[in-house]
Amino acid sequence: MRSILHLPFGLFALHTAVAQPRINGPMVGHVDLMEATVWLQCHGPCQAALQYWPVDAPDKVRHLPTRTSTASTAHALKFTVDGLEPGTTYRYQVSMNGVTVPFEEPLTFRTQPIWRYRTDPPPFSVALGSCTYINQTEHDRPGKPYGGGYEIFDAIAQQQPDVMLWLGDNIYLREPDFGSRSGYLHRYTHTRSTP
Repeated sequence: MRSILHLPFGLFALHTAVAQPRINGPMVGHVDLMEATVWLQCHGPCQAALQYWPVDAPDKVRHLPTRTSTASTAHALKFTVDGLEPGTTYRYQVSMNGVTVPFEEPLTFRTQPIWRYRTDPPPFSVALGSCTYINQTEHDRPGKPYGGGYEIFDAIAQQQPDVMLWLGDNIYLREPDFGSRSGYLHRYTHTRSTP
């Protein structure tokens, strides 16, 4: 299964087990021939680590150093996975506070193949989106809410695009969000927390 690439404030769900720290993501970002970026967000202070390996060589597990989240970034972390081979599919897993976080499906990404001067460029698909209003009843204005209809995200995921570009309005600030950094961070975190 191809991973879906999102801009940093896209949406993606994950399954968490009882007693597991809750996280948003992980989301695969930019992937080139020898490097990939993986983003995730804890729902509070955490220590996170990432392990990865080629799908056809599960004995070659590599570990990235444990990272500590901070409140100043809303506990978001970005991992740079390097030393990869071009045209290779990798599996990866996330550990939170020393415990591997289970997911319903394996987490994977594929590096770009070396194609220049060899073949035509590989085909790829792009999904475009905007106007994400995720309801939060206690902060929404009275009356019929703007948001809803979140099944569009399932429809996008079923298409398995190689790239997802969020071209505008990835959040909508509410009255409590304006005027403070913590308000902005709250709105982005709330949006990213939507299954």
